[in-house]
Amino acid sequence: GCWRWCLASAGRRRMDKRGLRLVLFYPFPRRGGIERAFFNLSAELTKRLPDTKGLTFDGDPYFLAHVRPPARVESARLPLRWLERAAIVPRDARNGVRILAALVRNLRQARPDVVLAFQFGVLAVAANRLTGSRAAVVIRESNTPSVAVAGGRGLVWRVKLGLKRMAYRRAAYVIAVSEGVRQDVLRRLGLPAARVVTIYNISDREEIRRQASEPVDHPWFADGAGVPVIVSAGRLSHEKDHATLIRAFAEVVKRHEARLLILGEGSRRGRLEALVRELGLEDRVWMPGFIENPFPYVARASVFAFSSVYEGVGNALIEAQMCGVPIVSTDCPSGPREILADGAAGTLVPVGDAPAMAEAIARYLREPELARGHVARATALLSRFSAQVVGEQYQSVVERAAVEWR
Repeated sequence: GCWRWCLASAGRRRMDKRGLRLVLFYPFPRRGGIERAFFNLSAELTKRLPDTKGLTFDGDPYFLAHVRPPARVESARLPLRWLERAAIVPRDARNGVRILAALVRNLRQARPDVVLAFQFGVLAVAANRLTGSRAAVVIRESNTPSVAVAGGRGLVWRVKLGLKRMAYRRAAYVIAVSEGVRQDVLRRLGLPAARVVTIYNISDREEIRRQASEPVDHPWFADGAGVPVIVSAGRLSHEKDHATLIRAFAEVVKRHEARLLILGEGSRRGRLEALVRELGLEDRVWMPGFIENPFPYVARASVFAFSSVYEGVGNALIEAQMCGVPIVSTDCPSGPREILADGAAGTLVPVGDAPAMAEAIARYLREPELARGHVARATALLSRFSAQVVGEQYQSVVERAAVEWR
């Protein structure tokens, strides 16, 4: 006890002299909601802890160019490029080895007090141990381990879950992006409750509303167009389940004149386009791909629809709330129920239930008073996602980790 206290005191004195040194790690920033969350957090923590360094690998140059000050985010090249040609090795394994090698090299150079892994927490723990560092590792867990690891079944899932369990026990803290994620981490990974905390993502309300005020050049949103537009935003991937949304929309247009806009890009585009053609909705559904600023479209929506099979928290829902739009969402694990206040700030429907989603959307179109009431309740809860609140919570965890781990 005394020896541990002396080490912690020495660590505090050293950090008091030079400031707490934090490395915030996220490997592959592209273009999406999680990237916005990463850069928002980088900027806020840099204000609070000036010796903060954001670290990425092979990031999207265009997106990195739009990092807002004071955040300092560096994008390093991944080593071991010859591994790219080793087709016999699974792609995830190749990427894992290269990320681990790059992390080891960068952590040796940075010598941080705390490593905050925005994702890939297992690799952050492994790299930290390989360097012989005494830094504390804080892991941000963005999805429920039960469903996010390899689809939630089979030998690969059990192996990955086992690796998570071993690595996360060596972390100082785990930050869950929603209470649903926290409960699943506690249940699946067996961590002490005091070391797993819930902190939501930062969403900048003023910046979102500023961007939402920009004009939209599309006839669906022209003054006097008069036709309701249902908007969704997210990667065209399995977990977002846009197929259920498209089937729900096919039911909506049997009763209401409406349009559907799906913002995002991904591997499911071909299947979704085929479904649109099969249902005869080509003139009513628009999928323009990734749009740098989605908020003018979201803010002009009659309804924001969210059809995910699983989520960590659902950044798009928070951003839609900040645009002042009524929301219909699946009650998936986890996040939507918390964000929508158990249905008081939006409508929750079962996962994969197209008829229920269709009825919820149609009800908002029929009952504007209901939509306005849900929007008002959502607006009253937005402070929990502010940079000030979230930044203070992260700073507290990082500072505790830096002291307690020594």
